[in-house]
Amino acid sequence: MRLLRRLIAFIIVIALVVVCYRHFKPDIVTFFNEAGLDVPGVTDDTVLFPTSETIVNRDGQVTIVVNIPSTYAQELDQSHLDELMADSDGRLVAYKEEDGSVSVTLSEEYRDEILVQMSSYYDDVVLDNLIGGSIISIAHDEAYTIFTVTCEPGMSESEILTLTSKLFAVGKMYSSFSGNGEQSVTVYIVNAQEGAVTNSYSSDNIAQGLASDAQHWAGDVFDQAITNIVEG
Repeated sequence: MRLLRRLIAFIIVIALVVVCYRHFKPDIVTFFNEAGLDVPGVTDDTVLFPTSETIVNRDGQVTIVVNIPSTYAQELDQSHLDELMADSDGRLVAYKEEDGSVSVTLSEEYRDEILVQMSSYYDDVVLDNLIGGSIISIAHDEAYTIFTVTCEPGMSESEILTLTSKLFAVGKMYSSFSGNGEQSVTVYIVNAQEGAVTNSYSSDNIAQGLASDAQHWAGDVFDQAITNIVEG
């Protein structure tokens, strides 16, 4: 589970970067090009989330195949995959594909165990840490495909951009390991004062409709990325 937690955290970071890149691409590309640098690890073809499929054999046995994009899989060497397989007691097989992605095949039984652990980690750690400041509460359905966020009227649009991207990553990771990797994730923003939905976002159209003034936040993120490259 420790390795899955690392993957979840890394996917959240990548989701934030790619959302900003796709939404503010002209400004970001210009910024990097003028600095004589390539945009680090992000292109139009960057795969944002893991995908999966559910396979049922002739005997009715169910297996789930999860593909973790090379965007994240670069962090997974053979020792990590060996650790993942050892922890499963033979119920999971993981290997690297030629394109650098990682294919994970697991039994239905082990899938169910992982989802219980992921759900506990999400609710007790990830989502709990997101609540605070302008964010009053975060509710979700059992499958983590619909999130309802209740927030103060003064919540900034850049905060909404950041939060929405994180919830997309949470939901898509859970959906992939459940075997429903194509499932979309929807986030509803509820104004606590009015008690009404003021915004909604879908992972199917991840960069559309996001707040225009979130560009300031995106600029700060990539300014820091440049600083890290230059100093690192």
